[in-house]
Amino acid sequence: FGAYAESLADDMELMLAAWKICNKNPLGSAAGYGSSFPLNRTMTTELLGFDSLNYNVVYAQMGRGKSERILAQAMSSVAATLAKFAMDVCLFINQNFSFISFPDELTTGSSIMPHKKNP
Repeated sequence: FGAYAESLADDMELMLAAWKICNKNPLGSAAGYGSSFPLNRTMTTELLGFDSLNYNVVYAQMGRGKSERILAQAMSSVAATLAKFAMDVCLFINQNFSFISFPDELTTGSSIMPHKKNP
């Protein structure tokens, strides 16, 4: 199961990269070409807790959906790793393998098959 630990470590690196890309203040771009209102974008970045800001206001508008896609991809990578892990646990808990077992206090029986253990 060490492979899953290594895979999850890679997934966490993807999540950190997604955080770095997504944690930028887009405010101040208005309808796409900036705002005539005297807005201190550096101050709003600090007040809102962003690490940085989108310096180019056109990019802040043009990049809509990009942050969401990057975050969704990183999260789907974590989900895929956990799904593979869950499938292997289901396989290895099977009676044919019995590599993994749960103690009786963590399982329930079946009303039809009393010998069966349901985790």
